[in-house]
Amino acid sequence: MAKDNEELSEGRDMLGRFAAGNKWATLKGIFQSPEQMQEAIEEYFDMTKQKNGVYKPTLTGMCFHIGISLKSLYDYEKKEPYCYTVVRARTFIQSCYETNLYGFAWGGAAFALKNIGKGDWNDEVVQHQKVENVVANFGSAIQSSPKSE
Repeated sequence: MAKDNEELSEGRDMLGRFAAGNKWATLKGIFQSPEQMQEAIEEYFDMTKQKNGVYKPTLTGMCFHIGISLKSLYDYEKKEPYCYTVVRARTFIQSCYETNLYGFAWGGAAFALKNIGKGDWNDEVVQHQKVENVVANFGSAIQSSPKSE
């Protein structure tokens, strides 16, 4: 049992973080510049390129590779110097899913597009109606009876 704990902690520092030299240690998740983030994202995209030249990236896979959570990615998107980098990466991933819409396995791509694009894709039917109040005056509701003379 002690050996199992040693194997689990191998490559980690005493706080449980990945130690220097571990392949995951380079994924800090904190970027000093948008260029540094872009470099990590491009490395991920290159890794997802298939032999036939088709890219198969995912948003979560990219976040895992560059060492941040999905929430952190959206937080980076709100920061001015990183905004363009994050939006560009998300757009590239969406374009990869869009190319899958032409094949037989389009269902998964459609599902992903509906969930990763902030409202860009949806199944809802939106109807716009203009309702106006109309007032009709039909005169008095009680009619007077004719007087006999």
